[in-house]
Amino acid sequence: MKKIAASVGVVLASIVIMAAPVAFAFPAYGAGTSANPYRIATCSELQDINNDLSAYYVLVSNIDCSGDTSFTNLGAATAFTGTLDGQNHTISNLNINDYGLFENATNATIENLSLSGGSVNSGVYSSSVVAFAINTAINNVHSTMTINATSDPSGGAYVGGLVAELKDGSTLQNSSYNGTINANVYAGGLVGITYGPGAPTIKNSYSIGTLNLYNETTPTTVSPYMDGGVVGLSEVAGTVVQDVYSAMHIVSNSSGTSTVGGIAADTTNYAVSNSFSAVSFSGAGLDLGAVFGTASTSGTSTNNYYDMYVSGQCSGAGSPTGCTAENSTNTDPGYFKNNSTNGPFNTWDFTNTWVTAAGYPVLRDEAAFAATSGVPNGGDANGDGIADSYQANVLSVKDAGGTWATANVPSTSLCTLSNGVSTAANVVPSHTTYQLDTSLLGFTVYCPNPGETVPVTIIYDKVYGSGSKTLLYYNASTKAYSAVPGVTFGTATIGGVAKTTVTYNLTDGGSMDSDGVANGVIVDPVALAVPAAANLSNTGFDLTAIELMSAALLVGGLLVRYVPRHRAD
Repeated sequence: MKKIAASVGVVLASIVIMAAPVAFAFPAYGAGTSANPYRIATCSELQDINNDLSAYYVLVSNIDCSGDTSFTNLGAATAFTGTLDGQNHTISNLNINDYGLFENATNATIENLSLSGGSVNSGVYSSSVVAFAINTAINNVHSTMTINATSDPSGGAYVGGLVAELKDGSTLQNSSYNGTINANVYAGGLVGITYGPGAPTIKNSYSIGTLNLYNETTPTTVSPYMDGGVVGLSEVAGTVVQDVYSAMHIVSNSSGTSTVGGIAADTTNYAVSNSFSAVSFSGAGLDLGAVFGTASTSGTSTNNYYDMYVSGQCSGAGSPTGCTAENSTNTDPGYFKNNSTNGPFNTWDFTNTWVTAAGYPVLRDEAAFAATSGVPNGGDANGDGIADSYQANVLSVKDAGGTWATANVPSTSLCTLSNGVSTAANVVPSHTTYQLDTSLLGFTVYCPNPGETVPVTIIYDKVYGSGSKTLLYYNASTKAYSAVPGVTFGTATIGGVAKTTVTYNLTDGGSMDSDGVANGVIVDPVALAVPAAANLSNTGFDLTAIELMSAALLVGGLLVRYVPRHRAD
């Protein structure tokens, strides 16, 4: 007789049904607060951020803006002062004719976002993320957008891969740019220019790709040309540039006076430390330096390294301190690659921030943007031909035993799923008749109407036995179990793998809602199980199949209980 383990995985599904918002005519769901943010799933909803520039927004799926030719930058007439949390999602193929995704951001937060493909076509103050960032926090933001900033013949100035002007205490951290920038002056791989009165910070970030520099039609407007692989010009003393690198290829097509540095145009106003440059140069230029274009008595340089064979001398003019040359004769071309101990890496955080790679280091948080992240069937776990990461109504999570479960609600319901989690915890009491699992798996369903009934389908990434199955509802308050009515059990073959499916209805305020009120909250733990006697008789039912789906949820957008989330896209 097969011995039954005392505990085997539990799946916690946090399912919330919420009222549609009424403020500021935002079409998606939420209240625009940190506890109940507006949820963005389409390019048009992204555009509607302009309806409430002080609100809190989250992306609930990847967004493809292909074909949208009317998108205009956000925060133009009035600055964006809210929060945009991409939740590790990607906006792809966005094409903008001015400034960047945001024109102005003041006291704002932009985080956990990737911009893939697409372009920004503009003149002065061009970037992919935000043109003017004032006391704004930008964290874990990555872009591969092309920036064409020379369309205005008198422009092409103040151009950055991520930010054009980083100003007054703003921070840019844990971010990267990998694309092509076409600019004239005051251009940087990450930031074009820093400005006061408060000194901004650029930290734990990098730039690769190409920076093409051209002449202005009227070069006396801004002269000399000041450009850098990370940042161009600084206009505020104390600007911090720390734990960064650039491996861009910088092409100077300028016939004027160019001052170009692999990290920054010059040392003036900068405090640059613990960084390295592997920038390559081609074309004309007056002062070209691996780290700085020119060095002055202003600013500081501490513990900065460069690939001398690739990048040349530390500074094109002047003699900065704190520069260390490596690979001077190309005898050590891998000095900065696949390494975490050579200088300056011995000062970097390779536990929480950076990871080694075959080439130069990458940021640890970048891995979360992978489209599939191990989700079954190459990222299309429900087998509908569309990557789950682009569907806000589909969410996959993995239990403690490594088995995926994919929750689906109909797209026609206008409900969305987010906040997937899987955490081990012994929170459910044992059952005298059924064997239950104890790892936690959670997700949240947001629907437009209180009291709504929505069908939920759960697809498990394996077949769980052929015997009799039961779906149990567990009331966390009374600690009592009851059978879920009207359940449909089935199997499906997706990507050549046979899977168990469960479909049932949830009603806000219904019999499986622990508070019994149509108030926007459903507390509805359910468990896939078989009678314990069937387990003991070795029917072939895999005990790891017994999955508990439970809830912890929002009332009118107010979070009551959550475990840390993990979204599988």
